[in-house]
Amino acid sequence: MNNVRLCFVLLHYKTFDDTEKCVDSMKNLEEPCHIIIVDNFSDNGSLEKIREKYEDEDNIFIIENEKNLGYAEGIQKGYSYARNYLHDRMIVCTNNDIVIRDKDFVERVYQSFEKSGFHVAGPDIISLVDAGHQNPMQITSKNLKDVKKEINRYRMLYFLSKIGIYDILKKNKDRIEHKHKGVTLHKPKEKIIMETPERAEGVCLFGACYIFSPKFVNVEKRGFRAGTFLYMEENIMYKYCKKKHYKVLYDPSIRIYHKEDSSTNTIFPKNKEKREFIFKNMIQSLKEYCKYME
Repeated sequence: MNNVRLCFVLLHYKTFDDTEKCVDSMKNLEEPCHIIIVDNFSDNGSLEKIREKYEDEDNIFIIENEKNLGYAEGIQKGYSYARNYLHDRMIVCTNNDIVIRDKDFVERVYQSFEKSGFHVAGPDIISLVDAGHQNPMQITSKNLKDVKKEINRYRMLYFLSKIGIYDILKKNKDRIEHKHKGVTLHKPKEKIIMETPERAEGVCLFGACYIFSPKFVNVEKRGFRAGTFLYMEENIMYKYCKKKHYKVLYDPSIRIYHKEDSSTNTIFPKNKEKREFIFKNMIQSLKEYCKYME
């Protein structure tokens, strides 16, 4: 694999400290690699800090988007640059709030590809919030009818939030549940997986880190599919790879650590704004997801 240069592509939006920790962890790896930082139109001075710290380094490239393009389109700018201009053929697309602690990360990626010949791979993603393992993830709503129900549900939630009823209904629901302790009135949250999941193929990978191999990069001009701003990229990728008969691999021998949601929390300090952002973009993303199910 000595002739295949690995390139990291990470999407930055406003949170300089996260990007700095992420990039510095990549710089400390044993194997040299390219690093592309894509700024998604930050307007809080963090881009200027990135330029000041990294623009003179030969293996680090900074791309500035002229507006916030969302996750899939934002990170696509870096994928295209890595593929078409740097001619890298192993491209790792990540959030900016991940950290790599294994110095031999790149070698582990190469070994995994040599053994399995994957098109797309996902590492063991360990949460820095609760130490849970985020890969692999469950596919959302496997049939078209359920997806359309989800769209209608998010439309209703968005409407209720906009007119100020959402919080009232939630408080009433919480009050009822507190009164009837032991009675399950809603679907419980999925249990966090504390043990490392076993290696698996044909699974849905969590979007914080995707490893695109030469088998994928040589034929695919895009990394993530178009049409979403945020959310559901993983489900769409799962369906796309399945349709193309691409080998998708979860490999726990490759590890990263994930802070989670730092950029979204920076944008929306208020719960109302954040949830309406989520509801609105889930509607759009679910509509896009429908196209891959028909």
